[in-house]
Amino acid sequence: GDHKEAYMKDMNKFVVDSMDIMKSFINQISTVPNEAPRTPKPQINIEKELACMYRHLLRSKQDMVDYHKNSTDENGARCMQKMVEIMDNLEREVKSAQPSSSSFSSSFNNEDNLDLSVN
Repeated sequence: GDHKEAYMKDMNKFVVDSMDIMKSFINQISTVPNEAPRTPKPQINIEKELACMYRHLLRSKQDMVDYHKNSTDENGARCMQKMVEIMDNLEREVKSAQPSSSSFSSSFNNEDNLDLSVN
């Protein structure tokens, strides 16, 4: 019959003859053995992650607003408007919060602080 790729025609017999071996190989490499070492779940510092996300959104806010001003995606523009409202509310809350000794508060209030480690 016709072959989609004539230069591969000679491989058909090899593939058919090797099908069981290939299936066995795929099954072998895709099965996790019982004795496989388990990696511990990473510790996530939620305060640090939220502070980083807030700072990133704050720095990117104007670019995102500008992008959606020129977009024809009405749903994206509505979502952007809602996000700006939320960010504005967060910004007011952060600015009105009394400074505390927590890393979370100092991370939120100091945009240039790149060390967000919790003591």
